[in-house]
Order: sequence, then structure tokens, then C-alpha cells
Amino acid sequence: MKTLGLPLVDVKRVAERGEVGALFPHRTRLADARARIDAAIRAIDGVTAEGESTAALRRLFANASWDRWEAKRSQASQGIARPPDRASASRLELFREIASALDEAMRDEAARALRARWDALLLAECDGNVDTMGRLKRIWSTRGTWPDGAVRYIASLCDANPATWEGVAAFLDRD
Repeated sequence: MKTLGLPLVDVKRVAERGEVGALFPHRTRLADARARIDAAIRAIDGVTAEGESTAALRRLFANASWDRWEAKRSQASQGIARPPDRASASRLELFREIASALDEAMRDEAARALRARWDALLLAECDGNVDTMGRLKRIWSTRGTWPDGAVRYIASLCDANPATWEGVAAFLDRD
């Protein structure tokens, strides 16, 4: 049992008293270690597979930072019940309308109208403050560098998968 990495105190509990329950926490620790190792291998493979190593390293660091923050947030919020974060009902409705319109051939005038409605909604949610809206749009324009977890989170606010969310985001960026 020592070769399994089981602490001596647990080896004794299992060997002398037959307490096999001592194995369960150790198995959990091993599974957690395996998950960390698998994630590390995937990260290394992702960085080495890309031709632009600087961008890949930036993405690796951003994802690692996001994952650490998510783990801390999750631990800090254990036992606290709160409703899931969601976008406003009006934003969700417009997001869904845009997402479904992407599947259709849309006239330029209809596309401009949808983008104008999105901008008007964003301005209203910023209480008419154009500076705040401008800052949000600047943040939005950097979404290509956002960690994967942040993209998944933002997409979840719209009840969408990341690919659908990015499709809507790319549509909203067009002129």
C-alpha cells in the first residue's frame, strides 16, 4: 500500500483494522493529481503545436490565471446559494434574435438595424454614459485574448455556447 503513495498512518489503519475507507480520500487526491497532470500536458501540447509561441504562451498564462481565480471563487462560495448570473431579459432576447438571424441571409439594412438596437441597449444599460459604453466596447474588442473560461462564462450569461456567442460577437463587430 505504501507503493500506492498511501501515508503510513493510513497503511496501518487498513492493514491492522481493515479500514478500507481510508483509501477513498487517497483515491480522490490521486484523481485530482491526475487531472492537474492531464491539464498540464494539454497546455504544453497546445503551446508547442502553435506556430506563434508568444500568443500561445499569453493564452496559457491567461487560462491558468482564470483557472486559479475560478478555483478560489468556487472555494470561497461553497455553501452560499445564489442564483446564476444572467444577462438582462432584454439583452437575452436581442442576443437570441441576432443568433437566429445569423442563420439567414440578411440584408445590410436589417443587419445594421440589429447592431443599432444592440448599441442602444448597451447605452441604456450604461445609463446613457457614453464613456462607460466606450470602455465596454474597448474591453469587448480584446475578447480574442480572453481566457477560455472567461469566454465560456460570458457565453453562459446569454445561455449560449462559446461558438454561438462568438458568432454573435463577430456579427456585432461588423460595420
